[in-house]
Amino acid sequence: MSAVWNFFTVCESDIKFASCNTCNENIPRGGSTLKKFNTTNLIRHLKTKHLAEHGEFLRLTADNEKKPANAATIRRQLTQPTLGNTRPYERDSQKAKQITRKIIEFIGLDDQPFSVVEDAGFRRLLTHLEPRYMLRGRKYFADVALPELHQTVYSFIEGLLKESVSSSVSFTSDIWSSDVSPVSVLSLTAHWMYLNVSLVT
Repeated sequence: MSAVWNFFTVCESDIKFASCNTCNENIPRGGSTLKKFNTTNLIRHLKTKHLAEHGEFLRLTADNEKKPANAATIRRQLTQPTLGNTRPYERDSQKAKQITRKIIEFIGLDDQPFSVVEDAGFRRLLTHLEPRYMLRGRKYFADVALPELHQTVYSFIEGLLKESVSSSVSFTSDIWSSDVSPVSVLSLTAHWMYLNVSLVT
């Protein structure tokens, strides 16, 4: 795979374009079908718009060319599928759903804004870890992924309370300010006794 893909991400709305991880501009991939795609336009974009990134691209390309073709490299090249492992995941595939789920969990657990999925560094990280994953936009995570996660957590807690609580639940409340938006949040912490009389918080 060309080193240029360290700086671009395949557009989720149209795979004929690649989004620049630096400026988010959509660049044509030079063809209308997968077999005709090339990286000429992508390299030209780096060369004319992002000199630092173009220099890094040249360095990575040179490093790849200098690597000796050892036995492990040859085996990897011989066993590497050419088309199946480079085609983007279908959005409804199990793998794509798993990655999307981990991203929304990351947003929730670390109190991240939905806009984090549009940050160049985050997009480059995902492209490096799994180039076949087509990253969804912030609207999808806000309108679809978050409600799905909320329903999963809600159902889990509801089941836990129905199966485990002996008689009653006590609550403590706390008010805190969000680090990412100028709002105050009221949180509730539930305390109860399991049927086997062990304290749970």
